[in-house]
Amino acid sequence: MNLLSLTLALTLSVEWGQGPPSAAEAARMDAPFERAPRWGASYTSPSSGWSYRDEFHQIAGMVWIYADFDWSGIEGERARIIYVARRLERRRDVADTVRWTDSDACPALTDRLRGFEAVPTPNLTIFGLDEAPDGSLPGRTLHGLHWTLWTDYLASQTDGAPADVSMSSNAGAIAAWGNETRAALEPCWRETPPVPHSL
Repeated sequence: MNLLSLTLALTLSVEWGQGPPSAAEAARMDAPFERAPRWGASYTSPSSGWSYRDEFHQIAGMVWIYADFDWSGIEGERARIIYVARRLERRRDVADTVRWTDSDACPALTDRLRGFEAVPTPNLTIFGLDEAPDGSLPGRTLHGLHWTLWTDYLASQTDGAPADVSMSSNAGAIAAWGNETRAALEPCWRETPPVPHSL
């Protein structure tokens, strides 16, 4: 067994209490999630969301965010927005689960979405372009969850033009937001999807 394989095996044993998965199970854990599943009779598509997975094929998940509009207030008033979250989670050797929550039932969801908007955007860098390369590469850790935050056509560039954005990391501000959000929303998930207001 080479050093890398030994390191991976030890990490799996310490962090997850089990050995490496089968090739078929590893492929299932690595399979991509559907990017934009529709929800409700209005066929609303998600505009933002996040995914997470570990490096050892133990857990992976995707959360999609939908905006539902409640027009039941006084005529002429602005519609009230209810945010709906759908989570698909995949665990090793366990069938996929789908859970739901919304900002009416879980106020923490709105708080975490405000934090989503505040996550700093990473600087784009070409290795060695601005500084003489010394042969080293940015370090990367293997432990913890690797998070990807994304939004489609809702991000704004400095000139006001829209953009799609996706950013990923298992460290720093991105991972901090992901881990805090996972903990904050954990009590909120339920099996039954909310009833859409905007039919």
